[in-house]
Amino acid sequence: MRRFFVDEILGPQGSVAITGAEAKHIATVLRMEPGDQIVILDKVGNRFLAVIKELSRRHVLVNLERPVPAPDPSPVRITLCQALLKSNAMDFLVEKTSELGVNRVLPYIADRTVVKVDGEKAMARPGIGRKLPRAPLSSPIGRCPLRSVRFTPSTNCSRA
Repeated sequence: MRRFFVDEILGPQGSVAITGAEAKHIATVLRMEPGDQIVILDKVGNRFLAVIKELSRRHVLVNLERPVPAPDPSPVRITLCQALLKSNAMDFLVEKTSELGVNRVLPYIADRTVVKVDGEKAMARPGIGRKLPRAPLSSPIGRCPLRSVRFTPSTNCSRA
């Protein structure tokens, strides 16, 4: 069943509006219709089964049916040690690995790293903080979000 992210679910009963890119994806890409069932997630991790009531390209209104239990967390803790990549590639890597269940990413400076970045600036990039909570929650696996991305100014990941 398809999962979609909203900022806040006010209560277990009632309606929730989905707007922006998520609404456009539901209406134009997936071509969903009123009566289709989806799962709604919020940033806290609450999950509800919902039925589409109304939809347009900019706005989808759904009725909440019932809470859906979250999947059990993975018993395996995965840490990825990755040489620092250019901005978009690193953001993409963090997003996709978090969807696959990686709990922590340790970017480091390798001998052949092209990007030269101050540690404070590396973690202050605006895109990385917005993508992390949403991507793993709405992925097919639906596991807990990535726990941390820690910049390690080292040329050897074993010292991280």
